[in-house]
Amino acid sequence: IKAFDLVRLYGERLRGLQKEYLGMKLEFQKMSMATSILLSIVGLAVSYSCYGFGIYRVWSGAISYGTMTMFLSLSGSLTGTLNQLVSLVPTAISLTTSAGRLMDILGMPKEDYSDAEHAEKFYEENRENGISLCISKMSYTYHNGTKVFMRADFEAHPHEIVALVGPSGEGKTTLLRIMLALLHIQSGDEDLVGAKTGEVLTITPAARRLFSYVPQGNTMFSGTIAENMRNVRPDATDEEIKEVLIVSCAWEFVQKLPDGIYSKVGERGVGFSEGQAQRLSIARALLRRAPILLLDEATSALDVATERRVLKNIMQTNEPRTCIVTTHRPTVLSVCRRVYGIREQRCVVLTAEEVQKMMDEF
Repeated sequence: IKAFDLVRLYGERLRGLQKEYLGMKLEFQKMSMATSILLSIVGLAVSYSCYGFGIYRVWSGAISYGTMTMFLSLSGSLTGTLNQLVSLVPTAISLTTSAGRLMDILGMPKEDYSDAEHAEKFYEENRENGISLCISKMSYTYHNGTKVFMRADFEAHPHEIVALVGPSGEGKTTLLRIMLALLHIQSGDEDLVGAKTGEVLTITPAARRLFSYVPQGNTMFSGTIAENMRNVRPDATDEEIKEVLIVSCAWEFVQKLPDGIYSKVGERGVGFSEGQAQRLSIARALLRRAPILLLDEATSALDVATERRVLKNIMQTNEPRTCIVTTHRPTVLSVCRRVYGIREQRCVVLTAEEVQKMMDEF
C-alpha cells in the first residue's frame, strides 16, 4: 500500500467502513433503547393500573387488604417476567441472523467419498506404472450461465509433461479444478486410467488422493520449511525432504539458511522471494508422491533456465509421473510432449509449427 502511495485511499475506505459499522451499531442500540423504553412505559402503566384497580376494589369492599396484597404481588411477578421476555428481542434478532448463516453452511452439499476405498485400491495397483488422465466430450457451464467448455477432450499420460495454454479467463484453472473434482461437469467423461492394467476410475472427490496440486499464488504456511513439507506427508524424513528440494531446485538456497529445512517461513512465504516460495511449493507437491502433478502457473516467478531445469528434474525421477502445467510463457513448451490450447470452448492440440510460432513471438 505504501509502495503504491495508496495510504490515503485505503485510509478513506477504512474510515468509510468504520462509519458504516458505527451506523449499524447505533441503529441496533437505538432499537434496543426504544424497546427498553417502551417496555418500561408498559410496565409502569400495568403496575399503576394494578394498584389503582386493587385500591378501588378494597375501597368498594369487594376484596380485603390481604387479597389486594396477594394480587399486587402476583402482578409484580407477571410484570418482571414480561420485562425479561421483551429484553430478549435484540438477542433473538442476533440469534436469527447467526442461525441463518449456519443453515447456509449446513445446507451446502456434502462431497461423496463413498468410493474412497476403491480409489485407494486403484492407487495401490497402478502407482508403479503410472496413471493416465482422460477427459472426453466434457461440457461445463458456470452458475451464471457462461459456457466454458463444450464437448472438450483432453488426455495426459505417465512420463509426459502436457501444457495448457490460452488467454487469461479462458478456463485453464477451471479445467484443473474439474480434474480435482472441485467443479462438477454437466456432461461428458473424466476418468483416470491405469497405464498397465487399463482399469478405469471416474474422477470424484475421493480421487484427489492421486493428485498433487500447486495453485497460482503463494501457498506457503507459517512455520518451518520442514513443517510445510510434512503437511502432505507427516512421516517424511529429513532426507526425503532434501531430495524433493533438490528436484525443485530449492535446495540451493535452503542449504544456505542457518537452520536449513527448519528455517522459519512467514505466512504466505514471508521471508522468501516469490520464486523461492514457488520452488518450495513444488517440492511440497513432489513429496506427496501422487501419480499426477498439476502446476497452475507454478513457475511464473522463475527465470527461464530455472523453470526448464525444474520441469526436467521432475520428469527425470524414477516415478511414472503425469505432469500437467498451465502457463503463459511459451519458453516452457519446448520440454512438453503435447500442448493444448483452449479455443472456442474446446481443448485443441497445437501443431509443432504453432508451438514454435508462439515461442518465436515470445
